[in-house]
Amino acid sequence: MPRVLLPSFALVCALIWTGCPNRNGNGNQNTDGGAPSDFVGRACNVDAECGDLRCDTIRHQCICLSDESCKVADPNAPPRYCNNYTGLCVEEISGCRSDSDCDPTEYCDSSIRSCRPKKSFCAPCSADHECGGVDDHCIEDPNLGDMFCATACTRDADCPRGASCQDKNGILQCWPAPNPITPNEPSTCRTFKGCTPDSLRTCNSNADCAELGDQRCDAAQGRCVAIEQVCPFGTVCDPRAKICVAECSADADCGDPVLHCVNRVCEPVNECTADDQCPANKVCSIPVGQTTGQCVPFCQTDQECPIGQICKRGEDNRYRCTPGCATNANCPLDQRCNTAQQVCEGPVVGTARTCQATPACNTCEVCDPTRSECVSAKLGGFPHCQPCTPGPNACPGGACVLTDDGSTFCAQFCGTNGVECPQGFACLGLSGGTQSVCVPSDRRCAGKCP
Repeated sequence: MPRVLLPSFALVCALIWTGCPNRNGNGNQNTDGGAPSDFVGRACNVDAECGDLRCDTIRHQCICLSDESCKVADPNAPPRYCNNYTGLCVEEISGCRSDSDCDPTEYCDSSIRSCRPKKSFCAPCSADHECGGVDDHCIEDPNLGDMFCATACTRDADCPRGASCQDKNGILQCWPAPNPITPNEPSTCRTFKGCTPDSLRTCNSNADCAELGDQRCDAAQGRCVAIEQVCPFGTVCDPRAKICVAECSADADCGDPVLHCVNRVCEPVNECTADDQCPANKVCSIPVGQTTGQCVPFCQTDQECPIGQICKRGEDNRYRCTPGCATNANCPLDQRCNTAQQVCEGPVVGTARTCQATPACNTCEVCDPTRSECVSAKLGGFPHCQPCTPGPNACPGGACVLTDDGSTFCAQFCGTNGVECPQGFACLGLSGGTQSVCVPSDRRCAGKCP
């Protein structure tokens, strides 16, 4: 059991035991009952030390998971957002912050700070706002443990083929219905097939459609169509969502300027895969993880771009969001922004280890914010983990800690004095007192800070 001897030689308490308050590097006391943001940035070794958040075992730091992780109890405090690159909560961030920054048919994906098209029935999701309609919900499939978009309904007729109107947690939603052919097998969104869209490939006979498997040749129009036509009159099978939607004959039928009529289905306008498919004053914006995007106007500022990107003019004089940085906030925690070249560099440049915060450094190092480099904590002048003999001046600026094996070492005061503990150390309060000291997270000084 490690003990602390203050300069007066009085035995105070055991460190790191129940009853001794834990404090973060800013001196703020954290408890399991605090807001999630109280845990962000706290030193950790396992998830259990981060409340409902996650411990990054590389940085040994509690990180935010979403903007919800950054909410604070003070209603007058400015809103804070989760920087997924650094795992820290910030007040300023590039890209979208909420759905209000996106078109009505889009939602803000806070993981990449980019607007993405809202999802259709049975598409994987993580929150209600990702799903298409205002009353559509993201529901967990108990058979799979994953979540999918459902759609609002009042009766079975409101639902796609193969789905029925079901009570989901007190809300009526369309959900895959049991298959009468295999009633004992669970119906899930992964097995949901819905309608079969017409491929509309030109044909002269069924042989021309055979390789598609589920198509036949409609001789009247010379096109391959689905063998099984299940959509009611006036509707057509949406080739993406595999659900029956109202058919269109002109763009005006879509009722939305961002949609146009293609093969009787309203599709997003200006869909693209490359810039040359867009007008000269627009670029093709493709969300991360997608293969197609939409033609959007040139960006004007870095703030309009997703996190990790900047607004930059290309050789074709089009301004577009491209990977790069304007500040350190656009880079991972163990890298820094080379503002001259507008690229993130690190985690090692030359012989220096780059950083934005101490959790990106090695044990017994701190991050020098002026250079964004890791430096030895000993450069600050305090002899971390060095042997000491209890006395009034044993460890100026700290306390002499006595361990169970009878050895003693210096531990620096931290918390309210603004001192940041080195990487691998935790700022722990002394029971019965107001002071805290930096102690190795694994409670061992051997081999540290040589």
